[in-house]
Amino acid sequence: MDPVVKGGVRFTKGNVAVPLCGPSRASILTSMYAHNHGCETNEDTMAEFNGQGLDQDTIGTRMSAAGYACGYFGKYMNGYDDKTYVAPGWQRWVASLGTVSHEVNVAGTVRTVDMHVDEFATRQLNTWLRKRATDPDPWFAVFAPTNPHSDTSAVDSYNPSPAHEHDFDGVAWNPPALNEVDMSDKPSWLHGIPFKNKAKLRAGYEGKLEELQDVDDQVDSILTNLSELGMLANTWVFFVTDNGYMLGEHRLAKKEVPYEECVGTPFVVTGPGVTRGTVSGKLVTTVDLMPTTLEIAGLDPDAGRDLDGRSFLTPITTSDWSGWRKRMLTEHPAHDWAHLREHDTVLIDYYAAGEQEVYDLAADPHQMSSQHATTDTTAMTARLTALRNARGKSLRALER
Repeated sequence: MDPVVKGGVRFTKGNVAVPLCGPSRASILTSMYAHNHGCETNEDTMAEFNGQGLDQDTIGTRMSAAGYACGYFGKYMNGYDDKTYVAPGWQRWVASLGTVSHEVNVAGTVRTVDMHVDEFATRQLNTWLRKRATDPDPWFAVFAPTNPHSDTSAVDSYNPSPAHEHDFDGVAWNPPALNEVDMSDKPSWLHGIPFKNKAKLRAGYEGKLEELQDVDDQVDSILTNLSELGMLANTWVFFVTDNGYMLGEHRLAKKEVPYEECVGTPFVVTGPGVTRGTVSGKLVTTVDLMPTTLEIAGLDPDAGRDLDGRSFLTPITTSDWSGWRKRMLTEHPAHDWAHLREHDTVLIDYYAAGEQEVYDLAADPHQMSSQHATTDTTAMTARLTALRNARGKSLRALER
């Protein structure tokens, strides 16, 4: 919290491009929405990604071509189990094989480690950073921990380290939308779904919080290392997730759905020239990470291919957001829904089913009462439909 959140800008309206880990990571790496990169499920995302040649033009390949030493540490793609594959653009490659295994692909060779893969990735990253401190070339790194992540399909199955396994014993879990009683305002696919087991949801919340203490330790270790090496003040840090997770809100215990618990993400940025401790209500999304990083490196984000995201380097350092987007897309093409946010208004369009939801998040932050029945959504639906069928500069023009 101290070096990242209090030391930078916290965006309160940050979203993921798609609330599902594999497709979301594809969007982060390419600055493409799912309807453009075509990786829509977790079923062998890597095969779909590489099969289209998308690994040939990523943030890694572009930064590497610009003279940056690039390192990837942690989870890569769902379906990544190749014991020799190293993605183009990454000079240092430490990628976990599977979600909860102890196997890691290190530079094309499999290693079985006697610790959690996130801890191994942290140690490898810190070693790599120490080498960067004596190298004149600039560097770029991705740290992608797997935690918090259930080791089974059960919502309450988590394994924090012994140091944190009791940090949140008995923590309460009772958000306003937990096991929502009146679901008549929700789409038909939610009508009649059973109430979830509150004890299991509470245990899942406890497990996630405790695993996140391990992530916190790892982030602290990386930032402390950067500080001791004298590099932190000149390093940009982007802190996001690839998706959120429902823990019983609207009777759901999953990702992939268009509610704030899933589509929203912590979105914090620190770097040279950023005003410390700032809270921003601007609309930002994970497809903005690549163009912003490229512009920091002095590159044209659209060189060779128009990106779906936009760089926020200038507005975040000048506080001039006058040309920024007024609307933001989140989507899940595999489930035939798209989500449009305009200020505090959210339209959820289940376009295949012909159903919608509308919320004013300022008045109804927990999305308890959809206003679609009393709202004319014609114009907003048209804008959303246009966005989910556009790409690159054309998509960005529709955001204005």
